[in-house]
Amino acid sequence: MKKTLLGLLLSTSLLAVGAVSVSAVENTNPDGSANDKVVNGANESNGTVNDDNVETTVPINGTLGASNTDPDGGLPENDPAWINVTVPIKTTFGATSGIAGATLLSPIYTVQNNSGRPVSVAYESIAQQADTTDNYGLDLTLEATAVKGATIVNKTTNLITAGDIQNPASPTVIANLDAVTTPGATGTATEGSGGVFNFEYNGTVGDAVSSITKVNYTMTLQFKALNK
Repeated sequence: MKKTLLGLLLSTSLLAVGAVSVSAVENTNPDGSANDKVVNGANESNGTVNDDNVETTVPINGTLGASNTDPDGGLPENDPAWINVTVPIKTTFGATSGIAGATLLSPIYTVQNNSGRPVSVAYESIAQQADTTDNYGLDLTLEATAVKGATIVNKTTNLITAGDIQNPASPTVIANLDAVTTPGATGTATEGSGGVFNFEYNGTVGDAVSSITKVNYTMTLQFKALNK
Protein backbone atom coordinates (compact mmCIF):
# COMPACT_ATOMS: atom_id res chain seq x y z
CA MET A 1 0.00 0.00 0.00
CA LYS A 2 2.87 2.40 0.74
CA LYS A 3 4.30 1.85 -2.70
CA THR A 4 0.92 2.48 -4.30
CA LEU A 5 0.45 5.74 -2.35
CA LEU A 6 3.93 6.95 -3.30
CA GLY A 7 3.24 6.24 -6.93
CA LEU A 8 -0.01 8.18 -6.73
CA LEU A 9 1.74 11.15 -5.13
CA LEU A 10 4.40 11.19 -7.88
CA SER A 11 1.74 11.01 -10.56
CA THR A 12 -0.13 13.92 -8.99
CA SER A 13 3.07 15.97 -8.85
CA LEU A 14 3.83 15.36 -12.53
CA LEU A 15 0.30 16.34 -13.51
CA ALA A 16 0.70 19.63 -11.63
CA VAL A 17 3.86 20.40 -13.62
CA GLY A 18 2.01 19.65 -16.86
CA ALA A 19 -0.61 22.31 -16.09
CA VAL A 20 1.88 25.25 -16.12
CA SER A 21 0.80 28.12 -18.42
CA VAL A 22 2.95 29.72 -21.12
CA SER A 23 4.67 33.11 -20.89
CA ALA A 24 5.21 35.37 -23.91
CA VAL A 25 8.05 37.81 -23.21
CA GLU A 26 7.77 40.79 -25.55
CA ASN A 27 10.63 42.71 -27.16
CA THR A 28 9.73 46.28 -28.04
CA ASN A 29 10.52 48.80 -30.73
CA PRO A 30 12.06 52.17 -29.76
CA ASP A 31 8.55 53.66 -29.64
CA GLY A 32 7.48 51.04 -27.09
CA SER A 33 5.35 48.95 -29.44
CA ALA A 34 5.78 45.19 -29.39
CA ASN A 35 7.98 43.78 -32.13
CA ASP A 36 8.19 40.10 -31.22
CA LYS A 37 7.72 37.75 -28.28
CA VAL A 38 9.49 34.79 -26.70
CA VAL A 39 7.20 31.88 -25.83
CA ASN A 40 8.38 30.44 -22.50
CA GLY A 41 6.59 27.43 -20.99
CA ALA A 42 8.12 27.98 -17.54
CA ASN A 43 6.02 31.08 -16.73
CA GLU A 44 2.30 31.58 -16.31
CA SER A 45 0.90 34.18 -18.71
CA ASN A 46 -0.09 34.81 -22.34
CA GLY A 47 -0.65 31.21 -23.40
CA THR A 48 -1.30 27.64 -22.35
CA VAL A 49 0.20 24.15 -22.41
CA ASN A 50 -2.22 21.61 -23.87
CA ASP A 51 -1.09 18.04 -23.21
CA ASP A 52 2.50 17.97 -24.57
CA ASN A 53 2.09 21.04 -26.80
CA VAL A 54 2.80 24.70 -26.11
CA GLU A 55 0.44 27.11 -27.82
CA THR A 56 0.47 30.87 -28.44
CA THR A 57 -1.51 33.11 -30.77
CA VAL A 58 -0.09 35.48 -33.42
CA PRO A 59 -2.40 38.14 -34.94
CA ILE A 60 -2.40 38.53 -38.73
CA ASN A 61 -3.27 42.09 -39.79
CA GLY A 62 -3.80 42.51 -43.54
CA THR A 63 -4.57 45.60 -45.60
CA LEU A 64 -6.34 45.29 -48.95
CA GLY A 65 -6.00 48.22 -51.33
CA ALA A 66 -2.98 49.52 -49.35
CA SER A 67 -2.08 53.15 -50.08
CA ASN A 68 1.55 54.29 -50.30
CA THR A 69 0.48 57.86 -49.52
CA ASP A 70 -0.91 56.88 -46.11
CA PRO A 71 1.63 56.56 -43.24
CA ASP A 72 -0.55 53.70 -41.96
CA GLY A 73 -0.99 52.24 -45.43
CA GLY A 74 -0.12 48.69 -44.42
CA LEU A 75 2.85 48.07 -46.74
CA PRO A 76 6.04 46.33 -45.53
CA GLU A 77 8.79 48.66 -44.31
CA ASN A 78 11.41 49.61 -46.96
CA ASP A 79 9.34 48.00 -49.72
CA PRO A 80 9.68 49.67 -53.16
CA ALA A 81 5.87 49.90 -53.22
CA TRP A 82 6.22 52.90 -50.88
CA ILE A 83 7.85 54.97 -53.63
CA ASN A 84 5.59 57.81 -54.81
CA VAL A 85 7.66 60.78 -55.96
CA THR A 86 6.91 63.60 -58.39
CA VAL A 87 9.80 64.49 -60.75
CA PRO A 88 10.08 66.55 -63.97
CA ILE A 89 9.18 64.75 -67.22
CA LYS A 90 12.20 66.38 -68.87
CA THR A 91 14.78 69.04 -68.04
CA THR A 92 16.90 71.49 -70.05
CA PHE A 93 19.97 73.70 -69.87
CA GLY A 94 21.55 76.07 -72.36
CA ALA A 95 24.14 78.78 -72.96
CA THR A 96 23.48 82.05 -74.79
CA SER A 97 26.98 81.96 -76.25
CA GLY A 98 29.04 79.26 -77.92
CA ILE A 99 32.38 80.63 -76.75
CA ALA A 100 34.60 78.56 -74.47
CA GLY A 101 33.78 79.34 -70.84
CA ALA A 102 30.19 80.41 -71.51
CA THR A 103 27.95 79.94 -68.47
CA LEU A 104 25.12 77.40 -68.56
CA LEU A 105 21.61 78.54 -67.64
CA SER A 106 18.80 76.33 -66.35
CA PRO A 107 15.22 76.51 -65.10
CA ILE A 108 14.52 75.42 -61.53
CA TYR A 109 12.92 72.01 -61.13
CA THR A 110 11.09 70.41 -58.21
CA VAL A 111 11.13 66.92 -56.68
CA GLN A 112 8.35 66.13 -54.18
CA ASN A 113 7.74 63.09 -52.00
CA ASN A 114 4.10 61.91 -51.97
CA SER A 115 4.78 58.78 -49.92
CA GLY A 116 3.78 57.83 -46.41
CA ARG A 117 7.45 57.00 -45.79
CA PRO A 118 10.59 59.14 -46.06
CA VAL A 119 12.35 58.66 -49.37
CA SER A 120 16.00 58.94 -50.38
CA VAL A 121 16.68 60.47 -53.82
CA ALA A 122 20.03 59.58 -55.38
CA TYR A 123 21.89 60.26 -58.64
CA GLU A 124 22.70 56.97 -60.36
CA SER A 125 24.02 57.82 -63.83
CA ILE A 126 23.96 60.01 -66.92
CA ALA A 127 24.23 58.75 -70.50
CA GLN A 128 24.54 60.38 -73.91
CA GLN A 129 21.52 59.94 -76.14
CA ALA A 130 22.11 58.46 -79.60
CA ASP A 131 22.31 61.89 -81.30
CA THR A 132 25.10 63.14 -79.01
CA THR A 133 28.66 62.04 -79.76
CA ASP A 134 30.64 64.97 -78.32
CA ASN A 135 30.31 66.64 -74.91
CA TYR A 136 32.27 69.75 -76.00
CA GLY A 137 34.27 69.85 -72.80
CA LEU A 138 31.17 70.58 -70.74
CA ASP A 139 31.21 71.06 -66.99
CA LEU A 140 27.71 70.18 -65.80
CA THR A 141 26.52 69.92 -62.20
CA LEU A 142 23.18 69.43 -60.46
CA GLU A 143 22.63 71.93 -57.63
CA ALA A 144 20.04 70.99 -54.98
CA THR A 145 18.22 73.31 -52.56
CA ALA A 146 15.84 72.29 -49.77
CA VAL A 147 12.32 73.73 -49.93
CA LYS A 148 10.54 71.94 -47.06
CA GLY A 149 10.95 68.66 -45.21
CA ALA A 150 14.19 67.94 -47.11
CA THR A 151 17.71 67.18 -45.93
CA ILE A 152 20.23 67.94 -48.68
CA VAL A 153 23.02 65.34 -48.50
CA ASN A 154 24.98 66.52 -51.56
CA LYS A 155 24.26 70.10 -52.63
CA THR A 156 26.44 69.73 -55.75
CA THR A 157 26.47 66.56 -57.86
CA ASN A 158 28.93 66.32 -60.74
CA LEU A 159 27.31 65.00 -63.93
CA ILE A 160 29.95 65.89 -66.55
CA THR A 161 33.45 67.21 -65.79
CA ALA A 162 35.63 68.62 -68.61
CA GLY A 163 33.56 66.58 -71.05
CA ASP A 164 33.83 63.32 -69.10
CA ILE A 165 30.66 61.58 -67.93
CA GLN A 166 30.61 61.15 -64.13
CA ASN A 167 28.88 57.91 -63.13
CA PRO A 168 29.63 56.95 -59.51
CA ALA A 169 30.38 53.37 -58.44
CA SER A 170 27.29 53.55 -56.23
CA PRO A 171 24.39 56.03 -56.31
CA THR A 172 25.11 59.45 -54.79
CA VAL A 173 22.33 60.55 -52.42
CA ILE A 174 21.13 64.04 -53.28
CA ALA A 175 18.45 64.45 -50.61
CA ASN A 176 16.28 62.66 -48.07
CA LEU A 177 12.64 63.73 -48.15
CA ASP A 178 10.20 63.60 -45.23
CA ALA A 179 7.07 61.48 -45.48
CA VAL A 180 3.55 62.72 -46.07
CA THR A 181 1.97 63.25 -42.66
CA THR A 182 -1.68 63.48 -43.73
CA PRO A 183 -3.08 61.38 -46.59
CA GLY A 184 -5.55 63.00 -48.96
CA ALA A 185 -9.23 62.17 -48.75
CA THR A 186 -9.10 60.12 -51.96
CA GLY A 187 -5.94 58.24 -51.04
CA THR A 188 -3.55 60.70 -52.71
CA ALA A 189 -1.16 62.90 -50.78
CA THR A 190 -2.29 66.27 -49.54
CA GLU A 191 -0.58 68.70 -51.91
CA GLY A 192 2.79 69.85 -50.61
CA SER A 193 2.65 67.74 -47.47
CA GLY A 194 5.70 65.61 -48.29
CA GLY A 195 9.36 66.69 -48.43
CA VAL A 196 10.35 68.90 -51.38
CA PHE A 197 13.63 70.04 -52.91
CA ASN A 198 14.51 72.08 -56.00
CA PHE A 199 17.38 71.58 -58.39
CA GLU A 200 18.95 73.32 -61.35
CA TYR A 201 21.93 72.76 -63.63
CA ASN A 202 25.11 74.84 -63.44
CA GLY A 203 28.30 74.74 -65.43
CA THR A 204 30.24 76.06 -68.40
CA VAL A 205 30.94 75.29 -72.04
CA GLY A 206 34.44 73.85 -72.40
CA ASP A 207 35.00 73.87 -76.15
CA ALA A 208 33.73 76.67 -78.36
CA VAL A 209 31.03 75.89 -80.94
CA SER A 210 30.39 77.96 -84.06
CA SER A 211 26.65 77.34 -84.37
CA ILE A 212 23.66 76.17 -82.37
CA THR A 213 24.61 72.71 -81.12
CA LYS A 214 22.33 70.21 -79.38
CA VAL A 215 23.61 67.90 -76.64
CA ASN A 216 21.11 65.44 -75.15
CA TYR A 217 21.45 63.15 -72.14
CA THR A 218 19.38 60.82 -69.98
CA MET A 219 19.82 61.05 -66.21
CA THR A 220 18.81 58.15 -63.96
CA LEU A 221 17.66 58.83 -60.41
CA GLN A 222 17.25 56.15 -57.75
CA PHE A 223 14.60 56.20 -55.00
CA LYS A 224 14.69 54.24 -51.75
CA ALA A 225 11.97 54.04 -49.10
CA LEU A 226 13.32 54.72 -45.60
CA ASN A 227 12.01 53.66 -42.20
CA LYS A 228 8.98 55.41 -40.77
